[in-house]
Amino acid sequence: MNKKIKNSGIFGILILILTFPLLLLEFLKTFMSGDENFVMIYVISLLIYLLIFIFFIRGFILIGKKLKIPLLVNLSYLTIIVNTIWTIFQIFTPIYPQLTNLFYQILVLLTFGIIIILFGISLLKLEKKFGSIAKATGILNIIAGISFVTVILSFIGLLLIIPISILEIILLFRASKKL
Repeated sequence: MNKKIKNSGIFGILILILTFPLLLLEFLKTFMSGDENFVMIYVISLLIYLLIFIFFIRGFILIGKKLKIPLLVNLSYLTIIVNTIWTIFQIFTPIYPQLTNLFYQILVLLTFGIIIILFGISLLKLEKKFGSIAKATGILNIIAGISFVTVILSFIGLLLIIPISILEIILLFRASKKL
């Protein structure tokens, strides 16, 4: 059993647990961005989420390296970089609300959409080793990415985030047993 990959699956579970409180904080940010205590809680929450996210994605880096799939490794690193940049922007939005304009939101959707599509393609390369779970995870990532790129259909991508995360966690646990 590969403990590092298993731990990444555990971090994935933590991400699912933290998603709902973070969504609540995002909603409250609209009303409480001037409250220093709220801003501090918001920033600390984002940084904790980012740290957990990095350890979650690290599992895919390890799988990609072990199975010699450079596309998965590179896209996992790119996902970490883009999420780090996004988190930095999010940290400043309570202080500079103008960062949340429509152009910024569309740019975020396009960037994440393209990365999610490519990440989904790289997950499809795991089908030989992990079967239908890898295929389903890859296909759902591609569908979510396409929906984000269209911008208008981005709500579909948002609806798919939780099922995709669950499948990715299952995939990490399977990989921890096989690698």
